[in-house]
Amino acid sequence: MSPETEKKILIVGCAVAIPTLAYLFLRMAVQMNARQGSLTPGSTPVTVLTTSPTGPCRAVPHWDFHLRPQMQMGTENSQNYPVGTEVQILQAPQGALTRRGAKMYKVKVLRDGREGFIFLYDNEIVGDCRPA
Repeated sequence: MSPETEKKILIVGCAVAIPTLAYLFLRMAVQMNARQGSLTPGSTPVTVLTTSPTGPCRAVPHWDFHLRPQMQMGTENSQNYPVGTEVQILQAPQGALTRRGAKMYKVKVLRDGREGFIFLYDNEIVGDCRPA
């Protein structure tokens, strides 16, 4: 087999493997989310671990976000951060304050140490810190 043929086989293999792995990861995330169920009014709020065996829980929001000084829907007195800013989760969601399925968490912005509240989706939480 020529080196050119081997190179083409490798490229095709990667082109098939990468989307397959992405699909399997997404399927696993959807199944985990389905097992959590939904909250009804008056029920206990969903909680997450704030530490994992590998360290503190972290999240990487998939959009620009406002770091709010308190639990509130509005963005008054908030600080805006760009997409991809990594945060450490300090406190699991309290109460039922949600926005389009995202829950409000108390976090610490890792790049500047500021603390506040932001909305996060479960799939934005990194590592072993999964909603219970």
